[in-house]
Amino acid sequence: MFRLKQRYAPFLTWLDEDNGAIVPKHLYEGTDPLTNPVNVRPVGTGPFRFESYAPGDRVVLARNPDYFKKGYPRLDKLVFRFMASAQAAQAFDAGEIDVYMFPNGPDAVRFYDRRGVTVTERGREGSARIVPLILNNKRKPFDDVRVRRAVAYALDKDFIARTAYAGLLTPARSPLTRFMNWAYTSKVQQYAHNTARANALLDDAGLRRGSGGVRFRTSLIYDSAFARQAELIKSELADVGIDVDLRLMDMNSWVRRLYLEKDYDMGYTNFTHPPDPDVGWKRIYVCSNIVAAPFTNGAQYCNRDVDKLFDQAATLLNQRKRGEIYRKLERKLASDVPVIPLVDGIGPWIFRSSEWKGFGNSGSKEQFFFGEKVWWTKGSARRR
Repeated sequence: MFRLKQRYAPFLTWLDEDNGAIVPKHLYEGTDPLTNPVNVRPVGTGPFRFESYAPGDRVVLARNPDYFKKGYPRLDKLVFRFMASAQAAQAFDAGEIDVYMFPNGPDAVRFYDRRGVTVTERGREGSARIVPLILNNKRKPFDDVRVRRAVAYALDKDFIARTAYAGLLTPARSPLTRFMNWAYTSKVQQYAHNTARANALLDDAGLRRGSGGVRFRTSLIYDSAFARQAELIKSELADVGIDVDLRLMDMNSWVRRLYLEKDYDMGYTNFTHPPDPDVGWKRIYVCSNIVAAPFTNGAQYCNRDVDKLFDQAATLLNQRKRGEIYRKLERKLASDVPVIPLVDGIGPWIFRSSEWKGFGNSGSKEQFFFGEKVWWTKGSARRR
């Protein structure tokens, strides 16, 4: 039984996300869950057991013979390999991997209409996302809303969506993904590509051009998955006198710099928006989530009026009224631009449908749960 201090409308949705995982009490009780060594050799109740983890290379899971669903899983083993998108595309092409998750747009397009291969967004609806440029609101000059708006005007979201994402994702028209249609609105402050407007705002903020036409120098941290996007951002900000130092890092390094240490100027990442704004969207905007933990409010944006609106929306059971509050929040966040929403979408995953069956039975986050019922057509049945 759960007894809540107040009404919380998205409670069941919250449980259905990663927050509802069952963990072994005897291994976590009395420890710091963020640093517990069990995190890298987890114990769970799912269809597979943890076998091994090679940092930066792979995670290996083996079939759980005690799984509560008789006859499942059908596979003996799953191997998850860590690769940049282009490397994964080559490995898929060569037959080294069978499921290709989270491809960049240009890497995915090459597999469209390939015989025996399925490219689909079905089963990834729970991964609808906004991809933002995150600005450190506590570091000059991004503590000035005029500068944040200028950066938004300087970036050509249509061009970024068309080139870096091959049109698979669309330009963002709101801080919230359009796939959450009951709460979404595009009737917010828009920042159509306008270098003249960006230049005027930067002049107004006192950041006039100096030697070589440079107004100020800044840096962008990112990992290899966002290399193309980073180059476009650097080029477009140079047009308005902002000199960007690109700092390529492995994922663990930029996560530490951005979310734990807050030692950065700009960062680039994905933010998935699960089916309720309170579950996956609020976390990057509220004051209480400026903490040393991954994928929280790394921008360090804090507005007490915004917090109150989020709190109010979470207690209402009427979805229409909740939607009205979230649309008000979208308008406020679009005006303050603590992060700059660039593209909006889901993005496909790719698998060899000629050799694998059983996909599409696990709901909106299929790519995380496919191993239970999937089977290999070239494999042999095991006696139960």
